[in-house]
This record gives sequence, C-alpha cells and structure tokens, in this order.
Amino acid sequence: MSFAYRDMIAKGRADGGRAEKFQREAAGEERREPEAAAAGGDVRGLPGATLAELTDFVESRHHWATRRLLAEVEALVAEAMDNSGPLQCGNVAELRRKLEAFAAEIERHLFEEETALFPYFRELDAFAKGKGPRPHLFCGSVRYPISERWKEHEDTGENLAGLRKLVGVYRPSPADPEAICRFIMKFRELEEELEEHVRLENEDLFPMALELEKRLGIG
Repeated sequence: MSFAYRDMIAKGRADGGRAEKFQREAAGEERREPEAAAAGGDVRGLPGATLAELTDFVESRHHWATRRLLAEVEALVAEAMDNSGPLQCGNVAELRRKLEAFAAEIERHLFEEETALFPYFRELDAFAKGKGPRPHLFCGSVRYPISERWKEHEDTGENLAGLRKLVGVYRPSPADPEAICRFIMKFRELEEELEEHVRLENEDLFPMALELEKRLGIG
C-alpha cells in the first residue's frame, strides 16, 4: 500500500450505523427508495441509484456478506482439519494457511475502501446534489486509488484460482467428512459473492465515480 493511500485512509470516517441498517435492508426487514439521482445510473437491482446509494449498497451488503462468508469458510476448514484422516490432514492444513492469508488480504482491501475511498464517493455525490462542499483528494483525482483497487481485484481473482485448485482436491461424497462437504459448498458461495462484488465495483461503482468527477470538473 502506498504512503499516499495511507494518508487517504487516515482521513477516512467511520459510520457505525450504516452497515447495520443496510444489513436489515438486505434481509428484507427494511427498504429505502432511491432518491432522484444526481449521478444516477441503471445498476442491476438498483435502477437510478446515486453514487452514494450504490456505495452504501456495496459496503453494507457485499462487504458484510464477504466477511460473513470468509468467517464461515475459515471455521469449516478448521473443522474439516479436525475431522480429516492422516492422509488428508496435510492438504487441509495447507488450504487453511492459504485461506487465512487470503482472508487477511481481503479484510485489508475492504477496510481501505470503507475508510478512504467510499467516504470520498459520498462527499462527491453530496457536492453534485448541492448538499456539501467541493471534495478534495490528496492526489487530486480518484483515478489513482481506483487503479489500485482494479489491480487488487485482479490479484483477488488469481488468489481465488489458487485456492480453487486446493479445494478441487475434495469432492463431496458419502465417504467424506461432513465438514469437508459443507466447506466445499460454502467456498463456492464465497466465490460467487466475490465475483459479483468485484463486478459491481469494476463495472458500475468505479466508472460512476470517475464519470461524476469528470462532469464536475474535479481532478
């Protein structure tokens, strides 16, 4: 991580109530209608969403889901290691080590977005609506931090492919310990979540932020 990006993180803000609120929305307990968009776009499942609304959705639904699934997968692989026979235990141990490293890297990535990039997106959206001051970024434009996120998304794909090879050793069957079968199913769910998470940021959220900066003459 660059020193410049560390400075950006240091300026990040915390909003403890937002994640809980959107978790309720994702579970269907609470709904909010998108307001008229200052920088709206037709995002799948969020037609007309503003930059701030899409940012909130990614953080509160996808970041939350990613953390939940990673924790469940780590718990299941630990259980699988306990239940494995001597011949399988070494492979499961390697998978556990690599999964822990992967989870730590993903958590760093999520934290940087939540404390630096996403607050700026919300400030940009507020400025576009005339509800906030002109936002300022240490590097002048969001292009640089977004380019770093794109590269990290590529790394995530490569790391997932490596984990997939290790997971591919196991095939659910009546002979397998139950924990391994459940682990494989949960890992596939994690893959699907990360793929949709990355797609939403790469194809919708980041281009929307770049376009809004351009339209407002920022950077």
